Amino acid sequence: MSWNDFMKRLVVGKKRDKNFSTQDLPKNRRQVFKFIYKNRLIEQFNAGLLCILFCLPLIVWQIISFSARANVDVESLTQLEIFNEYVNLITTKNLINIPCLMLASIGLAGLVYVVRKLCFNEPISLLKDFGKGIKN
Repeated sequence: MSWNDFMKRLVVGKKRDKNFSTQDLPKNRRQVFKFIYKNRLIEQFNAGLLCILFCLPLIVWQIISFSARANVDVESLTQLEIFNEYVNLITTKNLINIPCLMLASIGLAGLVYVVRKLCFNEPISLLKDFGKGIKN
């Protein structure tokens, strides 16, 4: 397979034996999901990667806060000191969780807009539509 054939197949897709007809179109939501899953998988995967980029600070912060909670030495502290230590950890964790969750929800808004366009079988430009979903 030459480079031009590879690029053409990547852009246009595989050759089909027949064109779509009204019988091939999905009738209910479950069939729409299967149709989109089979025909637009690359766009779904790329949109998910963009959403994960927005969720990355939250994931990293959860790992850091979990390891900080696991490193508390409960053997050498009194109950009051342990209680104060956990209250401080929980307060700090939640204060930093709020902006991380806000950033993750921004990415989720873009993802939902792209998935909605995929479900309506509209053409998408991934970065442009992801940004439009964030703006909306």
